[in-house]
Amino acid sequence: MARLVIVLGLLLTLRSVQGQISIVQPIGTPTTNDVLVAHIQFIQNGSCLVTPTTVLNGNLIRTDVAVSNCTPLLPFLAGTSTGFGPLAGTYTWEARVSYDGGPPQFIGSTTVVVLEAPAIPLLDTTTLVILAMALAAIAISALRESRVSM
Repeated sequence: MARLVIVLGLLLTLRSVQGQISIVQPIGTPTTNDVLVAHIQFIQNGSCLVTPTTVLNGNLIRTDVAVSNCTPLLPFLAGTSTGFGPLAGTYTWEARVSYDGGPPQFIGSTTVVVLEAPAIPLLDTTTLVILAMALAAIAISALRESRVSM
């Protein structure tokens, strides 16, 4: 009887748990150079095949997680990860899960703001030519000194 109460309590707890979504990489604010890694948690009934698919449509990023071929066990909180990007701008990311070909169930959504990556400073052509000439002169000088010392 005690086991039945524990199992029923576990099932009721899991039924009240909604899935969660979060961006796990990069840590901090993403930039236009980053590929974002997102994690989705959902209820899974046993050992299953889990296939996430992410599509970008305008400013909406939608991840659909297909859960299929489950070996029946007690339900538990499972998760999967997906990657997308690089992106630029502000997006809404939604995650949905469908079980065995059923209709998608909404897990959650969040706003993703991707900032422009800072520009990498470059040398102008004149400075680059002068630097190359200086390095060549140093190399020639070093070669001459090594021949003299032989």
